[in-house]
Amino acid sequence: MASDDDAVVLPGGHGPVVDLFQDRSLRRLLIEADRAGKIIGAVCHGPAALLSER
Repeated sequence: MASDDDAVVLPGGHGPVVDLFQDRSLRRLLIEADRAGKIIGAVCHGPAALLSER
């Protein structure tokens, strides 16, 4: 749960760009973290995780 963490960091690379945007659990965690005002950081290809609409 996002309440257990201070921030969420999304890694870069080719694996994350293919996988992270499809991860429903990550999407829920990102929404929860955003609503809680947590820091969300993304490097390299990590911003692809922010594109999830599932």
